[in-house]
Amino acid sequence: MLLVLLLVNWFISCKKTTEPVASIVTTPVATTPTPAVNDTIKANFTLSAEFGRKYCFPCTINATNTSVNADSSIWCFIKNGKYVVVSRSYHFAYNYTTPTTDTLALIAKNKNGKADTTVSQNIIRIVAPPTAVQITGITIDALQLSNATKVFVAIYHNGVRIDNSKFTVIGESWEASTIRKIVSADTITTAQLPYKFAFPQTLAPFRFNSISDIYTFKLYDTDSTGAFIDQATIKINENIINGTPPPLPFYFYAQNPSGTTKLKLKINKWYN
Repeated sequence: MLLVLLLVNWFISCKKTTEPVASIVTTPVATTPTPAVNDTIKANFTLSAEFGRKYCFPCTINATNTSVNADSSIWCFIKNGKYVVVSRSYHFAYNYTTPTTDTLALIAKNKNGKADTTVSQNIIRIVAPPTAVQITGITIDALQLSNATKVFVAIYHNGVRIDNSKFTVIGESWEASTIRKIVSADTITTAQLPYKFAFPQTLAPFRFNSISDIYTFKLYDTDSTGAFIDQATIKINENIINGTPPPLPFYFYAQNPSGTTKLKLKINKWYN
């Protein structure tokens, strides 16, 4: 009996060892790849100074930094081929108080030590503010006329009439010439405005010697002895934005307080 039990146990143990063992399958854990660092840097900026335009001091010239991947900025003027550092601000602002010509450059850097440089193609030109102006066109834009009439214009500088005086010619223009009159060639009415005087074909240019002074245009019926119609005044420098004259040719307006009388003046030259 004992022998039989031993044989049975041996048979069972042999059967267990011959059965296949289940294999263990492992699943790999997915990993997130490390993104590549883009440290490419590109220096760039936009300059407030327009191409070819001159600016009068005192004024401020600005530049907006539009660089890509930049962490710091160095602004320089290029003087005699050398870079002269003027600012380390992210954006640029420089106050001018004297005439000069500057070329602005930007050196942009990132935290990885990479750098890029760009130079503006717009040269900054700073000049002295104008003191005089040349006018080569006068147009009546608005005027209340009760009857059709020829319109005569007399010009006054700080209250002193200048259009019928004798002055020496200054270069190509002067403040007043020998007895000339601005008078409409035609009889006009309010409905026929604007009216452009025959100018400069029959008149030499006016040089207004002080743009900070008051110039008055007095309008009369037919001539200076006719009935007074109205007057228009102007201080030219009050029309100059930020001290810098606009590109030429340009138009300014002399007018009365209510705006019912308005003369359009064509400016074609500034004098510094």
